[in-house]
Amino acid sequence: MSNSSLRNFAVGGHGKVVQHLARHAMSSGCIILPMTCDPAHASDLPNLPASRADRLQPIVASVDAAAGAGGKGGQERTQVVDYECTVKFFDAIGRSKIASNDGFRHLLVVSAINMHALARKPNWYKDKEFECTKTAREKIRFYAKMNRVADKDIAKRSAFPWFVLRPRSLSMTRISPDDVEAVLLKMAELPRESKIDGLMLELTNGDEVGATAEAAVQRGRSDWIG
Repeated sequence: MSNSSLRNFAVGGHGKVVQHLARHAMSSGCIILPMTCDPAHASDLPNLPASRADRLQPIVASVDAAAGAGGKGGQERTQVVDYECTVKFFDAIGRSKIASNDGFRHLLVVSAINMHALARKPNWYKDKEFECTKTAREKIRFYAKMNRVADKDIAKRSAFPWFVLRPRSLSMTRISPDDVEAVLLKMAELPRESKIDGLMLELTNGDEVGATAEAAVQRGRSDWIG
């Protein structure tokens, strides 16, 4: 399947992740179908010339929540958005049998970095990095808990291909939203039954992100340690 026929359905169409993904995907010739709850949000999506208007096909649908809370809001909202919606979306794909369609490649999920257990240090972390991780997790304790519970649920699933990207905070200078979307699009272009299936990878900086992502996929080691 060429990039020009690759269709990307994106939940959370008004969020920063999907906004950037739409630009990357359409510039590569892909079609993006961003879902948003509010019709007014569709106007915030990228404008395209008439010759390429068919590459952006917004979908307006009513759902309980469609994008990560990012640690904002109360605990109830965080639990619904960052845990329950993730699990329900996986359940919905399983029930719909859409993954049995030849056109389905992978479900790509953007989680949060450092959501692994803190009982032991991952062997690719330096001591200082691990201490910073523990400090950061303490500041967003409930948000981190909900993301970790969601990742634990995802890690057990094998009904259809999935991949989780866990980027460093987008507010940090070493990584940008464009870096995140470049990796997502590269993963989306990979064929079904590729080495990304069932992997959770951490994105820690934006240096040569394309080559780094390819190397990580070939390595085949998940950054999820439970």
